[in-house]
Amino acid sequence: MENKYELIYMSRSGDEWAFTALFDQFRPMFTSLINEILLHNPLYENFREDMMQEAKIGLMDALNYYREDRNCRFATFVYLLVKRRLLSALRYHRAKSRVPLSSITALDGLVMENGSTYDVYRSPDDLGSPEYWVRYKAAYERLQETMASMRDIDRRVMYMWAEEKGYTEAGEKLGMTPRSYDARLRRVKKTVRSAVLGEKQH
Repeated sequence: MENKYELIYMSRSGDEWAFTALFDQFRPMFTSLINEILLHNPLYENFREDMMQEAKIGLMDALNYYREDRNCRFATFVYLLVKRRLLSALRYHRAKSRVPLSSITALDGLVMENGSTYDVYRSPDDLGSPEYWVRYKAAYERLQETMASMRDIDRRVMYMWAEEKGYTEAGEKLGMTPRSYDARLRRVKKTVRSAVLGEKQH
């Protein structure tokens, strides 16, 4: 295996072979970071290759900004910088898909609301199970279809609820009274819950 610090020096000098060799040395670290992030955010598995590209860019940034006199190992610097970049990329993809950051975790509270349970939204750790992941994905797809068919005002109500806005604040933002917001939110919750659980609307 090539000496890491020689590869750093050569990469900084513009040697593409050295950069590729250095990237290959760090690839297991990057793969582990991406696996950890996607374990808890499985809906973004399709962006795995994009995230590896982000890791590569992060390595380039590390080469540009790393200073030997800062009392920090290069590997540690790379880890911190790349992890921050990967999390930023995840936030970007979440925003792009217009899914509120808290909407998925908020669903757990929704399906438990009436004392019933739905094991699709039990624990992020269970997503390692293929059967569990298939059911989770199916529930999410039903939710997306339902949201797409909602009236705009109902989607906005759902987003306010997912972001844990208070009734007064949400009502002000949506131009309605807290009581009107509450009534509409109850209907939206019922619709969303039925979608997640795969129940037919009556």
